[in-house]
Amino acid sequence: MCTKSGVIVKLDGQDVVAFPIKCNAWTCPDCSIERRRRLIKEAKDGNPNRFITLTVNPHWFGSPDERAARLSKAWRLVVAAFRHRWPNREAEYMAVFEATKLGEPHLHIVWRGAFMPQKWLSRQMRERMGAPVVDIRRIKKAADVAEYVTKYFSKRAIRFGNCKRYWRSKRYLEVSPAEARKKRNAGCVFFRSTRHWTRYFHWIVQLGWEVTVNSYGRFWFTLPAGITHPPWWFLPEGQVCGAPPT
Repeated sequence: MCTKSGVIVKLDGQDVVAFPIKCNAWTCPDCSIERRRRLIKEAKDGNPNRFITLTVNPHWFGSPDERAARLSKAWRLVVAAFRHRWPNREAEYMAVFEATKLGEPHLHIVWRGAFMPQKWLSRQMRERMGAPVVDIRRIKKAADVAEYVTKYFSKRAIRFGNCKRYWRSKRYLEVSPAEARKKRNAGCVFFRSTRHWTRYFHWIVQLGWEVTVNSYGRFWFTLPAGITHPPWWFLPEGQVCGAPPT
């Protein structure tokens, strides 16, 4: 179980959503599931039409971590070269690292844009990484590819050195998660407590209010008519709530 505790409560008019405070780390068995789910959603939301896999040459550079860093940089340079050569073609992507059985990095990329010639990409990777073995496939079902490129995260939480586990181009998503969250939370009031979320869930149940909970510990309810504020134990941000009502 996640070692973090506490709860954040979002008040949107009469609607209340409460969710546990978690560590949000890829190495956490609980949080990695939620992070993988969000990553899959982002990959799907980008509407990719190509799936690209890049490899490394194990004889180039000093270690898998260094090869991953070089591969990350090489891909960015390839995209820059593509945009320079074909300036009017769309070129947006999300890239995800995978480790092979030998511990070497591969880079899986869901790509939304114009056709990228396989021979051109192979030549680029030969010059930059000594690794001309590349694969480009047309995507028929984006959901299936999104599942594939993220399936390793919940099992091994792969990371090479200081490289990001995944990243995306600026315009891969029409609306970024941060922008969507800001819009969704506009006008809402938030409360926070250090008590475990299960305490609040049981208190709401004891009050007799109808409450729904999901498998991630998030629960939501609607304040009854005439009540405009959550129970007193939901105090403003930064304060610690007191004892439950007797």
